[in-house]
Amino acid sequence: MDSGFTREQFDLLRDHAGSPAENGPSGHVYAVLKDAHYATRDWADDLQSAHFPIGRVKARRAPINQGGNYTPYTWAKIYPRPDAPKVLAYTVGIDAVGAFIVKIDTVNGGGALQTKFEAVRGPTNDGAPIAAVMDAATGLAMSREGLVSWSAKAISGFSPTYDELVQMLDLGGPLRLITEPDAARTAAADWRRAMTDGVVRRGSTRWVPDGEIVLKTPKVEEDRTTLTMGVLPKGTGWTVGIADPLEPGSQNPLSNFATDSTGRRYLVHQARLGSNTKNILETEFLEVTGLTPVDVEVPDEGLGRKWVIVADLDADPVQIRRSTGRFVHLCALVRAARVSASQAGEQGDQSVHSKTDTDWVVRIAPDEVGGTYVIAPRPALDERLVIKRHGLVSMTLHDHLAKMDVTMRKLQHPLGFQIDGEILRQDSKPLLIEIKTSISAADVHTGVGQLHLYSRLIPGLDQHVKVLLLPKIPAAQVVDAIAATGIVVHTYSLTDTAEGGEAVFSSAFLAVCTTG
Repeated sequence: MDSGFTREQFDLLRDHAGSPAENGPSGHVYAVLKDAHYATRDWADDLQSAHFPIGRVKARRAPINQGGNYTPYTWAKIYPRPDAPKVLAYTVGIDAVGAFIVKIDTVNGGGALQTKFEAVRGPTNDGAPIAAVMDAATGLAMSREGLVSWSAKAISGFSPTYDELVQMLDLGGPLRLITEPDAARTAAADWRRAMTDGVVRRGSTRWVPDGEIVLKTPKVEEDRTTLTMGVLPKGTGWTVGIADPLEPGSQNPLSNFATDSTGRRYLVHQARLGSNTKNILETEFLEVTGLTPVDVEVPDEGLGRKWVIVADLDADPVQIRRSTGRFVHLCALVRAARVSASQAGEQGDQSVHSKTDTDWVVRIAPDEVGGTYVIAPRPALDERLVIKRHGLVSMTLHDHLAKMDVTMRKLQHPLGFQIDGEILRQDSKPLLIEIKTSISAADVHTGVGQLHLYSRLIPGLDQHVKVLLLPKIPAAQVVDAIAATGIVVHTYSLTDTAEGGEAVFSSAFLAVCTTG
């Protein structure tokens, strides 16, 4: 079925956004943009019918705002269930910039709600963990069925999920810790199953490409299982462990399981971490991670602990792995920040470039903290496949370089921007790496932009050699154009194996990783 969208609609959105509708409903521009709004409503209706059967759609049909001016976008809201908060919805639409967009967004949000929301989303929709963007050319080539499929796959990769975000924004009422032992054990087993079903075995380690983390072999003691996780592909420097609660409903364990008012289950963790030296407490944990505590009702009110959501246990397993991976990376960030802050105090410097036990590099900025997010893939590819491929390539490269005694580490700006890798070479300038899983125009464009942005945004990267790592060489004129911006293109190949996939890097790239 035709999607109902046309190139002319994008052109008119671009040319007339903010302008008054001079001829009103009788004009050509009005008619074409009205069709775009109707096509958006049809897209939302089909998405809601297929994937949110008890939900509802709300959309504006007119192409003008209350002031009589043309809007720069179309917008239809999807509420996934009858009791969904009115201020939070999935939205679909097109815009004057030239993109199809599906995202979770606030509706008439403002004040404290919008501040909390933007801490999760990031500064813009482009690159947010709860948004997917597709260029107009790709989207216009799709049928409506293809557009709905792309939207559903993108939504399945959102992290946090809609229901996690409802809790983070205090829109769903308090969570309640599960107190019944069998229910708590079932929740723990369901979470571990989702995590272990996504592993790729590499020797003695278990990689989870969906979350770019590593799992330790589960430890069972007296009918209690602990799953320990870390961020290093080589399986060292473990970051955090999740165990079956000895006392379901108690605030004594750091992790626990809870339900919302609808019975939906969540893995929650106290806003603190244990340590072999000094525990990381709530103020430090929340300041560095940017996570928002959720309201949790507990039987013992005396302790007054703060809790954060790790994962929505009734979400898709891929989403569970992504949400858990995000939490583990934030925990690694907290541990690294403590080391960096200590070194900053010794050196009298507020911006520190340091290697830590987790191989994370973090720069501590005074008064600037924020949530993290992953740059979402823009082309119309299977979101789950893109996530897995990217994770496999990143983790394989890290592991491969470690065997060559070459350090690859990640840096993160306090606003949440995270690079794919910094490779430290002996006697040569370091490499700044951006990994893409396709050579589509959108991926190449995004990768080039990220490399230039990060080299300016994150202190200490401006003299790095910029490398765009692609699955194959693009057309010669594209490579030349990229080179003209000061970026070198290198390649890898990714093949399917019984273990889940294998990334192989070009000899030229590996040579560059060791010497200039």
